[in-house]
Amino acid sequence: MFSSAKQIFKSWSPQYDQLSQEEKLLHSPDPGPNSEGWSRYKARALKLHASFLAIYALLAVAVITYLRRPSFCTPSLIHSPALEVLQHERHEYSSEAKSYYIQPPSPEIDQRWKDLLLGNFVRLSREDLRKINREEDAVILEDDGSGVGLMNVHHEIHCVPPGILLAQRNSRAAEIESPSCCADSYSTDHCLDYLLQAAMCHGDVGFMTYHWDMKRPQPVWKAAEHTCVKWDVLRDWMRARKAPIHEPGFIKHPIYGPAYPDGVPNVPTINDLLPMDSNSGP
Repeated sequence: MFSSAKQIFKSWSPQYDQLSQEEKLLHSPDPGPNSEGWSRYKARALKLHASFLAIYALLAVAVITYLRRPSFCTPSLIHSPALEVLQHERHEYSSEAKSYYIQPPSPEIDQRWKDLLLGNFVRLSREDLRKINREEDAVILEDDGSGVGLMNVHHEIHCVPPGILLAQRNSRAAEIESPSCCADSYSTDHCLDYLLQAAMCHGDVGFMTYHWDMKRPQPVWKAAEHTCVKWDVLRDWMRARKAPIHEPGFIKHPIYGPAYPDGVPNVPTINDLLPMDSNSGP
């Protein structure tokens, strides 16, 4: 092909022989794989292909990483030094009658709760305090100059045991009056256990900090910020998709027929849910 091009060029360019050596090379046949020009061409081509392969590899890694990301994770709107260690997993809440933590008091159960709440106070660097806007009034530790904080998730877990004790006290008092009254104790334990599992699942890593109060020697905690959903928006979304399963005949068992043939009364009030009458004493 190159020889034909050369002959054609000669036929319409009588000054071919007067061209410089470089110009003649433009119209000469393929110099062959052993020439210096061919070697430079191969080197440039290899570098170009290698560059494309590297780009494709980086794009593939980026796409795979993006597709494998936990899509259910909520981006944090607040700073926390614990964000860098968070890992997520799929987990199904337990629905057992007696969970690992929600059980009658015993030395073993007490130890489980102590282990769960161990290490609840955390050192916060001055930079962390600055990022959460607590640098000015935070309690500062004398040994290393860091601040101290309580992670929100530990505060949530800490609020569950008082509910357990109250429910157990009410249950014992009610059982004295009527031994058959405690059919709802499972429901109470389940609700408390669900709240505990939810706190551990969501793992709010924001921090409450402490400051000094001139009226007492102990530090006073200061409320923390949280990353929260806009509840009104979520509530409206749910209401727009309401499924009134408790209405008569709305859902039917494939064997037994209507699940709620007579319907179910309106959602009970908080007093209806308590183990005892709210007006009665312990």
